Amino acid sequence: MASESVKKRMRPNDHFYIFSVIFLGILLGGCEKKTIPLISHPGAQIFHAMKRTDVRCYRCHGDRGEGTHRGPSLVRGGKTIPDDLFISTVLDGRGNMPPFRSVLAEEDIRQIIDWLGQIPP
Repeated sequence: MASESVKKRMRPNDHFYIFSVIFLGILLGGCEKKTIPLISHPGAQIFHAMKRTDVRCYRCHGDRGEGTHRGPSLVRGGKTIPDDLFISTVLDGRGNMPPFRSVLAEEDIRQIIDWLGQIPP
């Protein structure tokens, strides 16, 4: 019976206002801006296509190297895979990943590895 008295007291527009507040809260909660850690690091700039527009690691591996549905995580608890495996994979490709030998130098890849290792977990 208490719910009937609440329904009687609600005005026709109250449902709209309640819905609007809930919708806005959900919308704003999902709009958190992602920041790229240590963006001034040369490795971050290579990873995020700021130095070379033909290298966009973040598109498959995520903004922080955490992985996406397109590519695996490059970090696990602040650690990357062994350097030699990482370098050979980037240079020669592996699975669905194309080779970047003609695009990146080994030093570029080492800068990416250094940046990934500095990202806080």
